[in-house]
Amino acid sequence: MKDNQADFANADRHYNMPNFDDGLTLEERWLQVIETSYDVLDVTQCNDMGLVPNWALLTETNGAVNSYPGSFTGSGTPQYEFGSEASRTLWRVVFDVALHPQEAFEPAEHFLNPVHVRIDSGFDSGKKDWNDATLGTCDGVTIVFSRWRYNAFIYAPVYSTLVLEASGVPTTEQQEMVDAAGAIVDVIPTGTSYYSQCWSIISILTLNVDVVKAGANVFVGGSATSMPISPLTSAPTSSPSKGPTMSSTGAPVTFSPVTSSPVTTSSSTVSSSTNSPTTSPTPSPTTNNASPSEACCSNNYKDCSMDEWCNENETQCGQCGDAMWLSGGALDGCIAQWGACLGNDDGCCGPAINCVIPLQPPI
Repeated sequence: MKDNQADFANADRHYNMPNFDDGLTLEERWLQVIETSYDVLDVTQCNDMGLVPNWALLTETNGAVNSYPGSFTGSGTPQYEFGSEASRTLWRVVFDVALHPQEAFEPAEHFLNPVHVRIDSGFDSGKKDWNDATLGTCDGVTIVFSRWRYNAFIYAPVYSTLVLEASGVPTTEQQEMVDAAGAIVDVIPTGTSYYSQCWSIISILTLNVDVVKAGANVFVGGSATSMPISPLTSAPTSSPSKGPTMSSTGAPVTFSPVTSSPVTTSSSTVSSSTNSPTTSPTPSPTTNNASPSEACCSNNYKDCSMDEWCNENETQCGQCGDAMWLSGGALDGCIAQWGACLGNDDGCCGPAINCVIPLQPPI
């Protein structure tokens, strides 16, 4: 809204903007609203769990936000429950830092850190899932939505927070959790409610970092190099008849964990580095032993696309988004677009943009 209002021509408004008579610009006022919003989250969040309630009463005195006694609710949801209203708060913070990584880094990282601690501690690597006790009651949150792990309205926004680099969590461990979360939100059972379906899809778009890429395109002139989070090698594609993350062949998309070798399948990685890796226009080493007859279209500069139409010829490949025609077929010995560098910053395939884009605090 801040960016929209800043660029909105006054001549196109069908209403008069209020005169605050405080000498501040419209953008400065919106920044005040954003800052106050994070103050509200700070006051209402319980630090040990990182959760917030559905609803809260607050008061502001001399610029300081404080809790206010009394009861309040809306939409029929309990005030002190971590439920459908509260869960969306976690995703909205991720959305803010995805679109504005520099401006929102500090408050977003501060808010999501205790959430990441709980998600990390509650993860069962053997089952590739979380236990019920991952989220629990705390000061200010007396109820956690019953069976939250089985309702995408709750778990999808929670798992979406994993797309942001978690402080203190090893990269490979967070990668494993991202993969597990991706596999969970990818399943949308028949009969799922409209709201749960929507949140599953929103979570898919968040975990494969389409949200971040969209923000980079809109706010930083199409450059992905300032993004705080690293996306999947190839984003899941929609199929009206088979679900939101089915490939063109009907096979489910695989979320593969990070390994010590170059990643060759779809992989969402999050870097623990504080320095942005450098790109290399000519990756080294890169080998290609394929014959010309195996030429194909690639959307990660390494692997062949699963779309037969895009693979048909170079002209059609050029109409498949940011894909590149591989005249000799799939490549070996280099890291795909958005793959895991793991110390090999110069090993990206072709024009791949930074194997991993780490989350960086503002300088």
